[in-house]
Amino acid sequence: MLDRPSTSRPWYQFRGNFYNERLIRNGVAFWQAHHETLQRAEATYGVAPEMVVAILGIETNYGRNTGSFRLADALTTIAFDYPRRAEYFRGELTEFLKLAKEEGINPLQLKGSYAGAMGWPQFMPSSYRKWAVDFDGDGHRDIWNNPADAIGSVAHYFQLHGWRHGDDVLVLKRQ
Repeated sequence: MLDRPSTSRPWYQFRGNFYNERLIRNGVAFWQAHHETLQRAEATYGVAPEMVVAILGIETNYGRNTGSFRLADALTTIAFDYPRRAEYFRGELTEFLKLAKEEGINPLQLKGSYAGAMGWPQFMPSSYRKWAVDFDGDGHRDIWNNPADAIGSVAHYFQLHGWRHGDDVLVLKRQ
C-alpha cells in the first residue's frame, strides 16, 4: 500500500528502539534530575512518573531528538501537497500560527518533525493549544526547551484523556 506511513510496522520490529540500555540509562538520569517536578506532576494530575518518563523517552529521547524541520515549512508542505491529509494539516497549520502568536514566538524559528510534531512530547499544534501547560510558572508553555513544561504537559494530556491513578496500564486477553 503506497499511502502507509514508513513507520507502519509490527511492534516486534520497533521494540529495540523503545526498550534498550541507552534509553533506560537516559530515563534513569532524567528521572533523577527531574524527580521533584515529576512528583509535583503526579500530585497535580494523578499520573505516575514512570508514564511521563516513558513517553518523553520514546518520543524524543528526553529532548535529544525533537526534529530539525522548520514547522512552518513542514506543515505548509503537507497541508497543500498531500491531498489525502490536506484538511487535517491545514487545521494544524492554523493552530500552529495561533500558538506562535499566543506565545509571542516567531513561527519561522520553531522546529519539529517532518510531520509537524513539536517539542519533547511531540504534540501536534492543536494538541499543544489544548494540553500544553506552563508547569514552571514562567508565563510560557515551552515544550521545546523546558523539561518542567514538557513533564506537566504530558501529565495534563493523560489526565484529560481519562488516566486513572493506580489503574492498570494494559490488560492482555489470552485466547
